[in-house]
Amino acid sequence: MSEVGSGAVQNLRTHIAWVNRTNSQADHAQDVSENDLRMRSGRWLRDQITVGHIDVEWDRGKARWRTAPPVLTTIPGGFGYALLTGGRPARLDDALTENEAIVHRICRPFTDNDFDPPTAVYISYQSGADLADIASGLGVGFVPDAAQRLAESLERIAPGPPCAPPVMDGSPVEKWNPGKLRFDRVDLSSVRTPGMYRQKVLGRQRHMLRLNDAWFLTSRVEGAYLAAHPLANHIRWRRDPASQEDIGTVFIDAGMSLPDPQRRVLGLCTGLGPKVGKQSRNTRYDNVPRSVADVVAASLRQKLSTLSSDEEEMV
Repeated sequence: MSEVGSGAVQNLRTHIAWVNRTNSQADHAQDVSENDLRMRSGRWLRDQITVGHIDVEWDRGKARWRTAPPVLTTIPGGFGYALLTGGRPARLDDALTENEAIVHRICRPFTDNDFDPPTAVYISYQSGADLADIASGLGVGFVPDAAQRLAESLERIAPGPPCAPPVMDGSPVEKWNPGKLRFDRVDLSSVRTPGMYRQKVLGRQRHMLRLNDAWFLTSRVEGAYLAAHPLANHIRWRRDPASQEDIGTVFIDAGMSLPDPQRRVLGLCTGLGPKVGKQSRNTRYDNVPRSVADVVAASLRQKLSTLSSDEEEMV
């Protein structure tokens, strides 16, 4: 991907699935269904967006990806270690090998249901000036505190352009259930109530938001927050007791997700991507400053809920 630079998401997902199918056969691993391969390739692709390796423009089935420029950035409470994000072409890999004394490669955690993620790369440094020189020597950009800077640029989500209501004689209509965090099929008479709806149009799901007797286009991810109960707390933060700064873990409720910009802000706090809770299946982002978590929640029209350290087992 780093050498090719860009392409169609549909083709990329096919290649990702093929590579992992081939590796599974070589390792005599259990066969994985084509549907599972597609789902795993989608999660793998999403995680590369999260940690800043690629950018994707989603456009009604014509989505395109491109590798992000390689950048060295500091992370919250980094203690002398900076994160390398973006594309990693052969010439950069060679430069990293030549500077092996300050390069630290970390294998990201993954589950049995996922493909192996790329290795995360950290660079040790003594000062900001030292880090800028290292970035110049590697031939990459240098952006201090990328997570904080991106957080400050987040825009508050809003309904999309006006649209027509669901087609009454078309495909079945489903409504988002904010309490159960799922879509339920509804009678056509219920389409008059506020909330997020979806209906297949020309083979694709169309997500619509009904607000104040008007209809607006939306996405599945943003619509769930726009249709959330005013008192719902889908985003929580817990301070790390071992941290000397106001840094901790962000929890996103199972059934909810994050738009790409918000997910990247949280992902760049570690460069390792999120983890999934074993019991509640919520998504967790580590090493996130409270200030960053507040901005992310506000951009999603949410009030950040703060957990105490003894609520760990509950989440």
